[in-house]
Amino acid sequence: MDFEDLQQKRDRTSMMILCNPHNPVGRVWSEEELNRIAELALEEDVMVVSDEIFSDYIYKGEHTPFSSISKDIAENSITLITPTKSFNIAGLKIGLAIIPNPNTRKRFENARDILVKEPNILALTALKAAYEHGDGWIESQLDYLNENKRFALDFIENNIPQVSAVEPEGTFLLWIDFNKLNLDPDQLNELILDKAKVALIEGQKFGHGGEGFMRLNFACTRDTLKEGLQRIKSAVEDTF
Repeated sequence: MDFEDLQQKRDRTSMMILCNPHNPVGRVWSEEELNRIAELALEEDVMVVSDEIFSDYIYKGEHTPFSSISKDIAENSITLITPTKSFNIAGLKIGLAIIPNPNTRKRFENARDILVKEPNILALTALKAAYEHGDGWIESQLDYLNENKRFALDFIENNIPQVSAVEPEGTFLLWIDFNKLNLDPDQLNELILDKAKVALIEGQKFGHGGEGFMRLNFACTRDTLKEGLQRIKSAVEDTF
């Protein structure tokens, strides 16, 4: 994390959105890094909204909830979590905002009532069931995804030498670097989507610096993952 750049941006804002773990690169921020963010935020009274939607997916290190850094940062932050990714129930459209500060919580509730619909009873029941009874299921899923991650990294390294990938410490996302192909974003999208017939997320959608990268979701069956990577390999070989 570029803390010098972050400090300059902090001086021009009143709220920071933190992705913890990071999407799309998959970094699991250390407690030391989160402490530095907390210091910067508290110095200028910047509210931190910590998106911890991927916190169940950790392969290296340990997830540190941002609000656990200190009582002061807990009072100056909002933590967002949801079972929808972890338990594959996104269609139920439910999430949680954890807000220790009562004044902030009241402001949030007032805005929520205008912007967000109340979840239905099915969504509430599914959330409760997932968090109370889903430990074994998610542990098995994490083992499978860890193997998928290793398979994808090995496949790219051994079969598509023009391409490289960042090994994620968390999430189920692979940040793939296609820059050695020297393609502009439109050409890269044509190669992957039109020729390989694989739908990845274009890197530039994540902001400046994302050009030449694409994000792959490896939360799928091994066969599907293998097929997608093989298609990318064939498209690259046919083009270059």
